[in-house]
Amino acid sequence: MAMMSTCNDLAKSINRYGLAEVSAPSDDVQVDIVFVHGLNGHPYDTWTSEENKIFWPAQLLPPRVKNEKARVLVYGYDADVAPTASGVSSDKIHNHAEHLVATLCASRHGRKALERPIIFVAHSLGGIVVKRALIYSAGKRGTKTGHLRSIFVSTYGIMFLATPHYGSDPTRWNSWLENICSALLLNGPTNTPQQLVDALKPNSETLQNIDRQFIEITDQFQIYYFHETKKTKLGRVWRYIVEEDSAAPVIQDVERAGIPQDHIHISQFDSDRSPGFDLVMEGIQRYAIEAPETIRLHWEQERRERLSQRDAMVKMLLGGPTSGLARVSPNDPGGLATEKKVFDDVSSRRADIPSEAHQKRYYIVPRERVKDFIGREAQLAGISSLFSRAPTQLPQVLILHALGGQGKSQIVLEYCQRSRRKYRGIFWVNASSETLAIQSYVQIAKALLGDSSAHVENDDRVIEVVKDCLESSRAPWLLVFDNYDQPNKFDKVERFLPKSMQYAVSSLCRVCLSMGLILLLGEQCHVIFTTRNQDLDRLGSLMEIPAMDSNEGVDLLLREHSCHDINDNFETAVEIVRRLGGLALAIDQAAAYIRYMRIPPDRLGEFLTTYDHRREKTMSYTPPNFWKYGTMQIHGKEDQNKAISAFTTWEMSLEQLKDAAPLEKNEMTHFLTLSAYFNPARIEESLFSTYWNKYGCWRKDTAREKDTDQKEDTDRKKETDGKVEWLRVIGTASDRHDARVSCGDTCEEWDSDRFWDMLSKLREMSLSQSTGRNTQGASFSIHPLIRDWLQLRLEPEIRRRFVEESLTIAATNARYYYENDFSINRAQHDALLAHVDACIMNDRTFSEPQLQIGNDVASNHKASWIADLYNLHGRYESMEALRRKIYKSLKASLGSEHTDTLQQATHWSRALLRIGKYNEAEETARRTFHSQKATLGEKDLLTLESMGVLASTLIYLGRPEESELLYRHEVELRLEVSERSHPKTLWSMSGLAWTLYHRSKLSEAEKVVRESLRLREMILGMNHPNSSSDTSLLALILNNQGKVEEAEKLQRQVWHSYQEALGKDHPYTLVVMFYLANIVAKKESHEAEMLYREVLQLGMRLRSKENPYTLSCMQGLMRVLWDQGKINEAEEVKRQMLQSQVKVLGVQYPDTLESMLDLAKILFRQGKIDEAVNMAPHAVQLMQETRHRNLLPGMESLLAMLQKHGNHGEAKQIQRQISEIEQAKEHN
Repeated sequence: MAMMSTCNDLAKSINRYGLAEVSAPSDDVQVDIVFVHGLNGHPYDTWTSEENKIFWPAQLLPPRVKNEKARVLVYGYDADVAPTASGVSSDKIHNHAEHLVATLCASRHGRKALERPIIFVAHSLGGIVVKRALIYSAGKRGTKTGHLRSIFVSTYGIMFLATPHYGSDPTRWNSWLENICSALLLNGPTNTPQQLVDALKPNSETLQNIDRQFIEITDQFQIYYFHETKKTKLGRVWRYIVEEDSAAPVIQDVERAGIPQDHIHISQFDSDRSPGFDLVMEGIQRYAIEAPETIRLHWEQERRERLSQRDAMVKMLLGGPTSGLARVSPNDPGGLATEKKVFDDVSSRRADIPSEAHQKRYYIVPRERVKDFIGREAQLAGISSLFSRAPTQLPQVLILHALGGQGKSQIVLEYCQRSRRKYRGIFWVNASSETLAIQSYVQIAKALLGDSSAHVENDDRVIEVVKDCLESSRAPWLLVFDNYDQPNKFDKVERFLPKSMQYAVSSLCRVCLSMGLILLLGEQCHVIFTTRNQDLDRLGSLMEIPAMDSNEGVDLLLREHSCHDINDNFETAVEIVRRLGGLALAIDQAAAYIRYMRIPPDRLGEFLTTYDHRREKTMSYTPPNFWKYGTMQIHGKEDQNKAISAFTTWEMSLEQLKDAAPLEKNEMTHFLTLSAYFNPARIEESLFSTYWNKYGCWRKDTAREKDTDQKEDTDRKKETDGKVEWLRVIGTASDRHDARVSCGDTCEEWDSDRFWDMLSKLREMSLSQSTGRNTQGASFSIHPLIRDWLQLRLEPEIRRRFVEESLTIAATNARYYYENDFSINRAQHDALLAHVDACIMNDRTFSEPQLQIGNDVASNHKASWIADLYNLHGRYESMEALRRKIYKSLKASLGSEHTDTLQQATHWSRALLRIGKYNEAEETARRTFHSQKATLGEKDLLTLESMGVLASTLIYLGRPEESELLYRHEVELRLEVSERSHPKTLWSMSGLAWTLYHRSKLSEAEKVVRESLRLREMILGMNHPNSSSDTSLLALILNNQGKVEEAEKLQRQVWHSYQEALGKDHPYTLVVMFYLANIVAKKESHEAEMLYREVLQLGMRLRSKENPYTLSCMQGLMRVLWDQGKINEAEEVKRQMLQSQVKVLGVQYPDTLESMLDLAKILFRQGKIDEAVNMAPHAVQLMQETRHRNLLPGMESLLAMLQKHGNHGEAKQIQRQISEIEQAKEHN
């Protein structure tokens, strides 16, 4: 290994700035180790001990990595914070990062080693530079800069020595900056520590952003955190420069250790006996061994992704699929032959390529453009001017900022309409919330991919697919994020933004040009945000939207009048515009009022008189804290006055609604206000018609105690008395009799035409927007500012009533959707969830904690219905939180032994089971079962319900024997009190079959589940999801009986059925997908690996890494990786799994012990004999103590290890114990 001979030679050979090679093997380098120093550091001095001048990267490290053939480099940059002859460094971190990437890439490119693994060792600020460099490299996907991405792809591990990782807390950053500057300050007369801190503080936000962005790519690397355990002297005090929780945060599957040195000396080692040297050296050596195989896989994946991007681009050009394109060949690592195949394919289809004028365009803009757009030419010209700048690789981003109601969205809609020929695609995203943004991306994906979008697995993948399509497009596109007003709640908007225009390789451009394709070269792709938030200039160029000027405002106000009328009454109209603050929404509202009241132009003064009177009232009841609520984003007196102007015009319109229809009283106003408590983007008729179907049979004097469910109906009557009167506007008298009501009342039917008439009236008064109607009913939206005004104009107590009523409507819909789940499409479910989330948020905002849903006993039935909806959608954490609230409120109000409390305890224990809290679920279910058994009797339905939950929990706790006894008893009791075909009985039978399956009583399990399946299919049909659940269990049983082909066929059938009925990322679908992977693993480990990985990827959105479902999937993945010989990957998965099991289940849990033994086997296979032999006996000992079900196989595995390792004495002892156990079994 070539190495510099003396310290002096080393010091002289290393330049202060740039990259220097300090050690390298004579040939066949396998890995690059790169050292990056920190503040006031030096590529030589930082790593050199003060006492013996040992430069350890060149003098101590190379002998330790000789077999790994590592090349060692040091990187230097200007990081001075103390005054030197050349002054204090003003370079920015990203400049250092870019230079590091470019320099390292150049060094490796010249040696034809772009795919060689990299290990970084970074001290202090050097760690931040490395993080920024990897973020920068990860984003380089363009044709001309794609080689820079090789640093990101090739990086295997990073060792951080006392680097701060603070997240987003600026006070922590400032504290670190002050400490480090004090520690590193050289003596000088001009600079003080505080001055240096002030010089660095402007970067603190940058540092926070680096930390946040790096978290998103952390999973790509192996990371080892080292923290200082000695304090550094700062003047007269001693202090930790970087605290332990910052230098070595506790993160799952990330290594951390302390080194007994201070901040300065943690990067220096005097000899191989220096404190901490072995820790650091072991990590480097281990990384150097593991890196080559892992990085090889990274590059295989990278090439697949690059080919996929080329396919997508060709698809965009051809306007069709590219399924015939060649795959990457192992013999064609650069993809050149593949690229030629792509070009040949393009050439062969040249005659079928449409001209640019006829290629498909996309205009996905759901918002309604106003019929008469007036003025705003200066703003439209400003947008066009900004977007006419020279194109760049990144999409240009424009932020339109103004007070709500200023017309931002309408300006953008007008720009979209006028620019339809300019862009190949225009896409509109509702950015009011992350949920609505995702729904918008789903619609965009459907437009871009057609039927193929159905195969996109989950929300995250939808976002990536849309971004990939836009990034790979050669044609220009426009992406609009409308109403991005709450970045504090929707703080991950950047993940929706295309990062760069990943144009295909230049050769493709040349081929396309030679073919005569018009690629619109030089066109730019654009993004527009509309927002009321002032602090979004970080995303792009900011454009303030001013108030309308007098001429524009008058044109909008009197747009339906002749020029003669406008000229004759211009001054009065100008005064109205001035009084309304030039606010477009207020002017439009005034125009609607004038039109509705038929005020002629020569009497416009009447409007001003009414307006002034109403304005005084509006201002009098506007509370001082009004502006802090909702998404108002109103700052200063001028903006408040403009808002008051809009509110006044709306108040005037509301008054006219009341006066225009005296028989309707306040019903229309009530309906409009109520609508403001739902998701304002799209409010569907079905939301109210479903509510009507529950409460529509009524007379004002009707007492409905005769309802079949008297208790529930009494609760509903209490909460709806006086609140459903507004429904009279819509109902039509009918002689029909509602089967749910036995009192003989006259019922009224929902009248869609009347509902549409009401919406039309509101639209006429400009109080609603985007009003439409189709076969599924009518829908409308409400401007966010009108929504805020409708909510906040009310007194707190009245507002609270609307919160309650909106929750009642949402909960009623939730109950209906739960009862009719499989007949309602996913889009309707998603829409209802958005409304439920809005109602829950309003409840938290406007209600006292003790009155919030779930905490108030009176609202428990609503909370229960919403919890059921959450369960349907796999939102188990939300479900459990509501169930917990309900139980606690009932316990406090009625006592722990009350029937209602016990019933909710059963629901809660089932929720705990869903989220994997098995021990708490068992405790709750067992306590509830015994209480119900004592008070209600063993045959009571509620007792049987809790018995079933307890039996199910015991299966997951690894106690199937107890579970079987309970399930058998439950089935016997249910058959005594109900029919064999009763749904609850069938669930009990399925539970018994599941337990028998776990106990390997396969014949009996098959018999029970086939009987349950027969009855379900007879009642529900073959494809009903409840029938499918039995089919899935049958497939598992058949698989264990060796009937693999039949089992796989059945399980695939269930999987496809669940995908169609429930969606691809529903928890039930994922569980069946996991079962399918278990079956497939017996014959096709590669497909099984893909299935396991997909389940893990989709499931992480719903469950944590510690969830038992996740752990089971990790176990399956580990097995197939082992079968494929991917031992390193198998070890990584098993270590993650074991860490989670110990954390959640405990060391003595059966599955934890099996994982310990599995990991020992893997370690033994890898040659890590000592660690394996130490771990296996510990696992077996715990198995003996806990009487583990698999004790004998575990001991046999340990015996094999000991014999191979030569531990013959211990092996004989284990052999003796095995013999004793076998003899005891024979005796029994």
